[in-house]
Amino acid sequence: MRDKYVELIADQRTYILANEAKMSPDEKRTEIGKLPQLVTAEKQGDATLEQTQKALQQLAATNDVLTQTKKDKDAPAFRALVTQMVAQGQQLGAVYAAASAASAKKQ
Repeated sequence: MRDKYVELIADQRTYILANEAKMSPDEKRTEIGKLPQLVTAEKQGDATLEQTQKALQQLAATNDVLTQTKKDKDAPAFRALVTQMVAQGQQLGAVYAAASAASAKKQ
């Protein structure tokens, strides 16, 4: 993901430098203003990716423990793990929903 934003930032800088003489001050200001927006989007994307990775790790760990206890489905530990797994799935869904909403908002 980082490479994508590095490339976008480099492309934007190249565009500004190549067209600087043809731009009005307002156009130049607008194009330069896009650079910090790209950096912000990169940071938000990195944070979303980190949250997703953590949620998936927690979900995998819960699944591993759940698999170990599947023989005793009436055990309170089993039910607690199922509840935890559902909650983690919902958390992961919320992360994706937020990322999708942020992506849609930018378009």
